[in-house]
Amino acid sequence: MTLTKPLQGLKAQIGSFDRSARLFLFATALDGIVFSAWNLFFNFYILGLGFDRAYLGLVNAMPSIGALIFGIPLGALSDRIGRKPAMLLGVAVSVVSIGLEVTVRDPNLILFFAFLQGVGITLYYLSQAPFMMKASNEDNRAMLFSLNWGLVTISGAVGSLFASVLAGCACKLLFFSALTGGQALWIAAVLSVSGQIGDLLESLIKRSYGIKDSGRMLPGHGGILDRIDSLLLAALLVAVPGLSLAQLPLIDETPLERLPAYWSSSGALPDAPSAPFPDSLPGGETALSWLIYGTF
Repeated sequence: MTLTKPLQGLKAQIGSFDRSARLFLFATALDGIVFSAWNLFFNFYILGLGFDRAYLGLVNAMPSIGALIFGIPLGALSDRIGRKPAMLLGVAVSVVSIGLEVTVRDPNLILFFAFLQGVGITLYYLSQAPFMMKASNEDNRAMLFSLNWGLVTISGAVGSLFASVLAGCACKLLFFSALTGGQALWIAAVLSVSGQIGDLLESLIKRSYGIKDSGRMLPGHGGILDRIDSLLLAALLVAVPGLSLAQLPLIDETPLERLPAYWSSSGALPDAPSAPFPDSLPGGETALSWLIYGTF
């Protein structure tokens, strides 16, 4: 009875939204799920093409650079053409840019389309708050804003979990042939959820002390602890079983270098003899570190 009444009130308020507001909330949920998965696998894709991590960092920085340069002009554009057209234009530019990022192979073109993706996303996000103001009234405005940001968090968590499970399956094929499919799924899911719990715990600690950032060494990022909070619990969970996983046979000792060959083939993995777990892969990363990295 206690839980039913608030749910009925929530349902009534959602029912008071017009069609455009409900479609907007659906788009928010879809955006969080899709782009959480995209961010993980796009990084692996760039590395699989043979680019180094310095280039990967540059690619990931380009959307923010686009937002920085064109933020004010895009705000003026949104004012001029209207919120809904601006959001649709932003989504279209972003989606087309993403498609071209995984189509071209020229490094300069990849950077350009990553930059253009940031411009499109910025136009979309700049138009969100004014759109929600227009699509709501005084009675349901607070609920619309609250639901939007709640969906951002929940959909991002769901997308990260989905991407982590896929990454865990890939690591099972590329690294740990002795694991069953079910074991790989459970390991990936547990590490993903524990990473998100670590993030929430770190936020809880900061709020209990009334502070916003854990440090000042990384301006705009909240401090070093805010960058590694997902590892706090997951590292503990993986430490002990990781010692036993280190003895599992590998399908391939250098999977990153061979990813382009995998993608250009019919999809079947090349035959490779099982081998003891090496001390490290080229670049110093262990296969276990890639399993951990792939689940966040």
